[in-house]
Amino acid sequence: MREALPLRRWAAIGYKPQPWAVPKLHIRTEPIKTLTTARQIGKSYGLSAELDEKMSREVAPDGQPVHVGLIAPTYAKTKFIFDRWLEWQQRAFGRDSIRTNMNEMWAQNPLTGAKVTCVSADNPNSVVGHTFSDAIGDECQNISDLVHDKFLPTLAVRNAPFTTAGTPDITPDQTWFKSQFILGQDDEMPDFYSATVSVYESPLWTPEKIAQQKALLSEREFKMLMLGEWADVEGKVFQNYQNALLPAIVDNPEPKDGMQYVIGCDLAVYNDFTVCMVAEKSTGVAVDMVRWNNTDPMLTYERIEMLAAKWNRALVIVDSTGIGLPMSRELMERGIRVRPEMITAKSKMQMVGSLQAALEHRKIMIQPWPALLRELDAFVYHETPSGLLTANAASGYHDDTIWALIMMHLGTRRGSRIEGKNWLEDGDSRSLRNRAQ
Repeated sequence: MREALPLRRWAAIGYKPQPWAVPKLHIRTEPIKTLTTARQIGKSYGLSAELDEKMSREVAPDGQPVHVGLIAPTYAKTKFIFDRWLEWQQRAFGRDSIRTNMNEMWAQNPLTGAKVTCVSADNPNSVVGHTFSDAIGDECQNISDLVHDKFLPTLAVRNAPFTTAGTPDITPDQTWFKSQFILGQDDEMPDFYSATVSVYESPLWTPEKIAQQKALLSEREFKMLMLGEWADVEGKVFQNYQNALLPAIVDNPEPKDGMQYVIGCDLAVYNDFTVCMVAEKSTGVAVDMVRWNNTDPMLTYERIEMLAAKWNRALVIVDSTGIGLPMSRELMERGIRVRPEMITAKSKMQMVGSLQAALEHRKIMIQPWPALLRELDAFVYHETPSGLLTANAASGYHDDTIWALIMMHLGTRRGSRIEGKNWLEDGDSRSLRNRAQ
């Protein structure tokens, strides 16, 4: 958190922060800050002060001149922040304190070289070709994944911090904003911060005005527009997974004598997470989840081998697509009972749909593991370039626990084969791909 606020500068430019802005915006120093906000609570006003703080620096943290990227769905939206900051600057320090080019939408401090450039998401070409030291995004729920992905390289060279804000909504072509928000709620992601700002935190909204809006808006609209809470039921894949939640997480679970277990496993190497989810074969109740990353593959194999042995020599069901193919073969060579599952574009949506139904109808039960719940919330529909819908984690987020859960579900379904394959015991020279069919 920031140790001191620029109170003298705020007094000079005439900025008076809303009560929520100091704890949830101005004192935060995480590189990626994400705010979901109600409407008319001073969001753009606070972002203008963030822009002023960045433009008042003599140099950026990397020692080079400041260059702030200001992105919004349209140029008109960027002007809400840009114009207010320009008014503060020129009123406090004179018109000559800033050079502007309103045709190209930039302004520059002639003394320090600090520059702000506005870019618009309705023109994807406008967001490329820059190298920013800082970035601010407004109305981010209306900036598509395509534009966001084009914008990210402008931040990468200088490791630019990115402050974003918008109404909590999501569509199949815009998922990155929710991804950033969920990452900000994850204690394991210290570079991310996120918060929600409702009308109850703003003195601009009286109880009478709030009651009036509640009478006029639908429940979904009130939750989203007035409380700043996610109401993106159209975009989420797993909408009613709460039906399948067990009351609490069981610490240090142990296997039952004579019980058959299955382990759904999403394999990864190094930076990505490997996730193993254990369930009782007969009941579909998930009893344990183990998750790790930054691990050498050989250690991953050993951990899975020990886990399978602990749970009564459980069957391990793995995604054998891509890197999973050689990794599943290695597990078989270690004597582990493994059932590889090949995932295609068609079978993927069938697997996702089957899991969705199983959760809603309590055919499987899961413990409220925070990592799993975050990923269930962030697993959304996406639009493909051909216009079809598929399902993945929100842009930039993880889905490791989701695929471990899908693999686990495949092993617990009624009629699911339990025997698995062991490469050493089989003694067959057929390829692993043929065995999986």
